[in-house]
Amino acid sequence: MNYQLPQRLQEAVSRHSQVQDVSSLESEMAVARALLEQVSDSPSLATSLLQTITRLSREIELSMLRRKQLIHRDEMLQLTQQLVGLFVHEFQGTPGWEDKIERVSTTFVGMLAAPRDENGSFA
Repeated sequence: MNYQLPQRLQEAVSRHSQVQDVSSLESEMAVARALLEQVSDSPSLATSLLQTITRLSREIELSMLRRKQLIHRDEMLQLTQQLVGLFVHEFQGTPGWEDKIERVSTTFVGMLAAPRDENGSFA
C-alpha cells in the first residue's frame, strides 16, 4: 500500500525545501528525516523524501561554501602545500627535518583523503 501525504503537507515540504538560509535548510532537513521515519511502509514516499534529503544536503553544503564555512578540497590541498613550504623554511637545517616534513606532508594529504563521519569530522 502506498500512502500519500495530504496535499498541503506535500506543498509545505516542497516550499521549505527551496529555502536558501542554512538554519532553515537544516530545520527542513530535520523535518524531512522525521517524515521519513513515519513513512517506512510507503516506498514511493520514502524515495521522494530521500531525494529531498539529498537535495537539502547539497543546498546546505553549497550555502556553507558560499559563506566560506567550508573549504573546497583544492583550496585545502593548496593550503597544505603552503603549510609544508612554511615548515620546510622554518625547520630546514635542523637534524632530521626532511623526514619530519615528509611525515607531516603525508599525514595532511592522508587526512584530506580520509573518509569523514556524518558530521564531516575525520573518522
